[in-house]
Amino acid sequence: MGRIEVSVAMCTYNGAAYLAEQLHSIAAQEQLPDELVVCDDASTDETVAILGEFAATAPFEVRLQVNAQTLGSTANFAQAVGLCRGAIIFLSDQDDIWLPSKIRRLTELFKQGPGRAPAIAFAISDARLIDARGRLLRPTLWQALPFHPPDRARFNAGHAFDILLRRNVATGMTMAFRGEYRDVLLPIPLGWVHDGWFALVLAALGNGWAVEEPLVHYRQHETQQIGGKPQSLWAKYRRRKREGPSVYAATAENYAAALERLQPLVDRMPNPAILEHLENKVRFWQTRLSMRTDGGWRLPTIVREFVRGSYHRYASGWWSAVEDVIL
Repeated sequence: MGRIEVSVAMCTYNGAAYLAEQLHSIAAQEQLPDELVVCDDASTDETVAILGEFAATAPFEVRLQVNAQTLGSTANFAQAVGLCRGAIIFLSDQDDIWLPSKIRRLTELFKQGPGRAPAIAFAISDARLIDARGRLLRPTLWQALPFHPPDRARFNAGHAFDILLRRNVATGMTMAFRGEYRDVLLPIPLGWVHDGWFALVLAALGNGWAVEEPLVHYRQHETQQIGGKPQSLWAKYRRRKREGPSVYAATAENYAAALERLQPLVDRMPNPAILEHLENKVRFWQTRLSMRTDGGWRLPTIVREFVRGSYHRYASGWWSAVEDVIL
């Protein structure tokens, strides 16, 4: 067997409604992958049969593993990535549509670098949103998140970790990364979603690149776990109200897990100060939790953290400060 350059890690679960269209889009790529690794999470519909039919005629190797019991999407993606053998690994959901240039465009970035920028560890792209019937929606993914042009410029100027430490802007189905990082990406700690974890760790160890052009049609439908549609401030308020103090504890624990994973890897980091920034993120979210559990007057603490810049570095700026006043 020759060198495997490109692997696609796909996870499926009861995806029969849209899966064939996604598989066709991968088979129609200008540059084909060398292998498609699919981990099915114990589907009960026709998903496995569709995969089997595709594997029989696919113009590349398809390796299918069917789980005996459901693992959940994050653990399943960890499994799929662990089975990939490629130098570059692409992540694929079951219900999107890849534009024909996706693999070629991102693979060229890893080979040649984006202009005069240094070699990259991972790349993401924008995506066009489509509805369940494949009709284009507005806005694009990055407009919906939002991931604004100034932040994209900073991302590509070597500050991807700073952007991602504030909040995740990397959506898995747009992402590709170097396979050499699997040893530090896996296993994924409990509490993390795979794309957020991958992006943060990769940005700590290397450069990221945000490709302006949409390379995926990102399908929005009722049964998906995470979508790309924008949320109103009222919806964000209601969600945070529903989550309660547990979200602050969980966020602190998640970034503490990232700190624990990365501390032994300081020699591989282009900027060791990343560890200090992670410590500050953990401390800040522990402070936000204590505002809700310890009682007392919050305003002095909020003002202190705002002056320190914590709200803009480790949360959503003014909105998070207001949240700490009213919730």
